[in-house]
Amino acid sequence: MVNMAAAETLVKEVFGALKDFIYRDLFYVVGGTSVLLSTTFAFDIPINYEGWIGVYLAIFGYVVGYALQEIVSIMGITTTTYPKSYNLVKWFGRRFAPSEDWESLPLVENIDLSVLRKCLDQHCGESCQKRINRTINLKQVGSSMASSLLATTAILIVAAINHPDDSWYVPIAIASFLLFLFLVIVNWVKQTQQSIMQIEVNTLCEECNGNAIKK
Repeated sequence: MVNMAAAETLVKEVFGALKDFIYRDLFYVVGGTSVLLSTTFAFDIPINYEGWIGVYLAIFGYVVGYALQEIVSIMGITTTTYPKSYNLVKWFGRRFAPSEDWESLPLVENIDLSVLRKCLDQHCGESCQKRINRTINLKQVGSSMASSLLATTAILIVAAINHPDDSWYVPIAIASFLLFLFLVIVNWVKQTQQSIMQIEVNTLCEECNGNAIKK
């Protein structure tokens, strides 16, 4: 009975991790593939999507989508780590989630991230971790899709130049850029919200008692 219970727990953990992996990494595939398809349209590259070509395209799209996210994150356009406390992000945050205490987030230089991670790993409850993971997933949607949309916008502009008789490239490029801006905001707001929740866990933790915040 003990072995069965342990096996069930292991299966649940594996499927839970796999679910998060599929959810988050799916957007790398979608974003990267859209960039590749935009490139084929812009430069009139013929591709036969039958057979294994579609599979290879999806795999390469994953690599492209992930690489674009990291590049855009390094540039500081999106974020995947503890964010800076921008007033504009707080302003948008109050409209996304007005009940959140957006002013409570300490500055990044006042946070010991290693201590915070240790507290979260050891003391964060399951229900709280699910809420944080939900926010992380939405943050990943913002970062992965925003980076791909930025590249898609640039490619569509090239396509409009290469195909002056096709009037539909410019409106799609504008729509792509506007959606990019929106997802950048979503990314920053959700990263800030994630950090607020994680700091709350450390602050309310009876064992840690806010030890991640430098005095």
